[in-house]
Amino acid sequence: MLMGRFFKVHGKLRTAPAPAGSRVVRNYMALNEQQVAHGLARFLDAYPSMKSEVESLGEEEAECLGLTLEQLRWHHSHQLLADVAKTRGLDEFEFLLEFAIDSPEERTELIAANRDALRRALGE
Repeated sequence: MLMGRFFKVHGKLRTAPAPAGSRVVRNYMALNEQQVAHGLARFLDAYPSMKSEVESLGEEEAECLGLTLEQLRWHHSHQLLADVAKTRGLDEFEFLLEFAIDSPEERTELIAANRDALRRALGE
């Protein structure tokens, strides 16, 4: 059900995803789209109930938002990952890295680069 910039999926209020034709990769600037997709797939594999929730999204819900089903599922997967990270008190990007990048050294480098970029953006 579309409600302004918000919509409900399985009874939970969510923000509306990006317009059709675009794919937002949030602030995962250090990762390419394939790495993000791999991380989301592994995240959903680790949380079977959430995977079922994403897979149960249908064409009707996507059409109501002017999205393809793939775009809606992509956005909802991101939202679920963000929700889990938040409940664990973790940074969303760093949590995604646990699923997207196998090498602990590479994860550490990406986390450091992300933190440096954030500090520069904040003028620190």
